[in-house]
Amino acid sequence: MASPAPRVVFWFRVYCGFMTAVYALLGLASIGLIVFSAEIAASDKDEMPRAFVLAYAIFLVVLGLALAAAFAAPFFLAPKPWVWIYDLVLIAVGLTSCACWPITIPLLIHWIKPETKEYFGRA
Repeated sequence: MASPAPRVVFWFRVYCGFMTAVYALLGLASIGLIVFSAEIAASDKDEMPRAFVLAYAIFLVVLGLALAAAFAAPFFLAPKPWVWIYDLVLIAVGLTSCACWPITIPLLIHWIKPETKEYFGRA
């Protein structure tokens, strides 16, 4: 019989849902940069080339959508030992921004507890 999920798993999913939305919005908003890249480049006083604005916008679209997919994946993954590590990496991604520290530091503290590891089969 499978043990019930620890409470931290619920809060981790809340975190993943928030981060999925943030990165999806980044990817979608960056499409606006692509559409308006000529106007943005023309309005720059330092004469930024349009190719730079376009390349940067494409980079942001790819990054935003890739990270949105990475943060959405835990909703579809069963608890397995490698999923615990994958989820730990997602918490570490959030630790790169001090704005996420109030969420990610408590998540990390509870994520490495034995009951969470046991739930994922990492006894």
